[in-house]
Amino acid sequence: MNRQHRRSWLTWTVSFVLGALLMLLPAITVGCGSSSRSVTVPPSSPGETFINQSIPAGVNRLPTSSIVGFQIGDRIRIDPGGTRQEDNQISGFGSLLLVNPTQFPHSAGERVIRIVATPLPTPSPSPSPTGSPSPSPFPSPSPNGFPSPTP
Repeated sequence: MNRQHRRSWLTWTVSFVLGALLMLLPAITVGCGSSSRSVTVPPSSPGETFINQSIPAGVNRLPTSSIVGFQIGDRIRIDPGGTRQEDNQISGFGSLLLVNPTQFPHSAGERVIRIVATPLPTPSPSPSPTGSPSPSPFPSPSPNGFPSPTP
């Protein structure tokens, strides 16, 4: 293997390993410019995520690190067990879009969990017509299977 191939292989290997490490320990940058800070957020499981940017009260968009395991209509709990715990419902995605505005400001790194999954809608059977049966234009069969003679 020549020197150029070794260098290329080494660069690829280092990039791969660093990329894998960054995926295991995501750091979220909060703020901008010289006042930004990073918040280390543990990996989340489906139906659990973390806010990745501070938000004020009264917003309908919750910027999160993941939307895996969430569905439109799911009930969620923001900051469970915290002083600013609140429940809401997902109306869409682009992060988590909420049905109702948040009641409190929330900080980057706060946990968000799904508390009630929304079942997928199932088609309901169409109602059958009801009412009294109408008289038949044909005479009723006699016990032998043939119509009775009419007088």
